[in-house]
Amino acid sequence: MNQNQIAEYLLNDITSPHIIIGPLVWQPSNGITARRWYFTVARFTAEFGFDLFEAEVDSDDRLVRSALKLALIQLRQQPIVLHDIDDELEMAKLCETLWPSERISRIRAGIEAERSAGQPS
Repeated sequence: MNQNQIAEYLLNDITSPHIIIGPLVWQPSNGITARRWYFTVARFTAEFGFDLFEAEVDSDDRLVRSALKLALIQLRQQPIVLHDIDDELEMAKLCETLWPSERISRIRAGIEAERSAGQPS
C-alpha cells in the first residue's frame, strides 16, 4: 500500500475527526535478531481501533510518517485533527481521553506495566 491508499483507508468511515499517528517502533520478527518495523494509527469509526502499518527497515521515521500526514491532509473531505505522537504510552493516554473504553484502558495499563517491569526497583 502506498501512502495515498493508506490515507484513503484511514479516512473511510471515521466518526471522530481525530487521527493519531504513533511512533515508528520494532519488534523481533524471528524471535531473536531480525526486526519488524511498524507504526500504528488510531482512529474511531464505529468503534475504536488501531491500524498497524509496516515500514521499510531502512526508512526514515520522519519521512514515513510525514508522507502519511501529507496524504491525509490532501485527501481529507472533512476537517480532521492529526496528532503526531512519538511515545506509545502518550498515544494510549490520548486515545483513552478521546475515546474512553475498557479496551483502550487495558492497552494503556499493559504499556505502563511493561515499562514498570523494565525499571529497576
